[in-house]
Parts: sequence; structure tokens; C-alpha cells
Amino acid sequence: MSFLNALLITLAIETAIVYALLRGQYPLWQIVVCSCLASMITLPFVWFVFSPMGVLVIWSELFAVVVEAAFYRTVFKNMEWDRATKMSLVANFASFTAGILISMTTHNII
Repeated sequence: MSFLNALLITLAIETAIVYALLRGQYPLWQIVVCSCLASMITLPFVWFVFSPMGVLVIWSELFAVVVEAAFYRTVFKNMEWDRATKMSLVANFASFTAGILISMTTHNII
């Protein structure tokens, strides 16, 4: 899978999840912009910094969860750390799982 494909899949899945969890609490534009920015900040590190260094996937995904949670905690006023972390964890798990499944189907593994 190319970086662009991974980015588009990540943006679609994570933004949908963040929206589902925050709708009605923040303006739609703020949810969409902040979710997209969070992923656009972390995904290049996961792909272009950690991956070439041979960092285990779990560490790069943990990096994404922590950085995105901190970002959400900063931009969404009054959001507690535990909520920001859980939201980031769910969104990242979903996009990571989707990426694995898409890669498996395009390589005829399943």
C-alpha cells in the first residue's frame, strides 16, 4: 500500500470515529479539521521515521496514540486525558486493522 492510500484510509476511518464520538459536542468543522491534522502529524512519522528504523509496529502505533491524544486534549476544550486517549486508541486501532485487512486482500493472503 502506498503512503497516499494509507493516508486517505486513515483520514476517512479516524475522522469518522472521532466524529461519531464527539458529534454534538463540538462544531463539525472542528472535529474534521482536528482529526485530519492529528493523523497528518503522526502518519508520516509512523511511515517515514519509525518504519525505516525497524521500530516495532506496536511502538510506532503507541506513538501515534499518545501524540494524537495530546493533540485532542489540547484542541478540544475540557476533554479529559482518559477520554482523549481512549478516542485516539479506538481510532488508531480501527485504521491500523483496516490497513492490515486491505493489504491482506490486495496480496491475496485471505
